[in-house]
Amino acid sequence: MAACTGRLSAVMEFQWLVQDAGSDQTRTRRDAVAELLTAATPAGAETHAMALRVEAKQAVARLLHRARFGIRGPAADWAAKRAARLVAECAALMIS
Repeated sequence: MAACTGRLSAVMEFQWLVQDAGSDQTRTRRDAVAELLTAATPAGAETHAMALRVEAKQAVARLLHRARFGIRGPAADWAAKRAARLVAECAALMIS
């Protein structure tokens, strides 16, 4: 849940950057995952959960920026697909 919260945070912030109308839906999903993370995190493990969240957020943010603003070609395509797969893993955990 920590990684998914971070991943969705990265997507939401990227959507804000590129003015994507889907940011509200992403925020709703991120908030739901964050609530589950809070409920599932044992006392004393909050710092570790936050570290995982930040690492995942940074990783997906780098992929999204590489895909959108990097040099076009296979590397950009790979970054876009990788970011989409990581976020899809999180979506698969949620019941719509």
